[in-house]
Amino acid sequence: MSERTVAIGDLVEEVTRYVDLVDDQEYACAGVRLHGLGVFIRERKLGVEILKKHVQHAVSAGDIVYSTLFAGKGAFAVADHSVEGAILSEKFPTFRLKDQRIHPDYLGWLFRSGQLSRIAETQTTGIAAFSLSHLSKRKFLALRVPVPSLDRQSTVI
Repeated sequence: MSERTVAIGDLVEEVTRYVDLVDDQEYACAGVRLHGLGVFIRERKLGVEILKKHVQHAVSAGDIVYSTLFAGKGAFAVADHSVEGAILSEKFPTFRLKDQRIHPDYLGWLFRSGQLSRIAETQTTGIAAFSLSHLSKRKFLALRVPVPSLDRQSTVI
């Protein structure tokens, strides 16, 4: 079977697990490493120290997460168990695979390969306050990724 490209939006669905932050509880605040190197715990904060309480959402193992600000530098990841329950701001849209045509490990490999960051870099728009481009969810979901057969995917993971 030949390789085809598919819009990411055809493979994933957005998930948002909002968290009601408690002032005296500690939270693991996560981020996404550049070059597809995963979700990581950036810092731990008490709820009272988190300013944007209403937009925090929890990440779960297997989630696909990207940074709207650093997509052009490969800030895409498939979350693993080490970050289960960590919180992310609205700058980190979160998705789950809904399609069996793509294996999560292959998607992680694709993120690390740099292919998606090169595509995303051409789609970023706007200039943030500190000169960073932005990749909207709409543009992220429209990005096309190569989807070879599952057998072929297994050769790279």
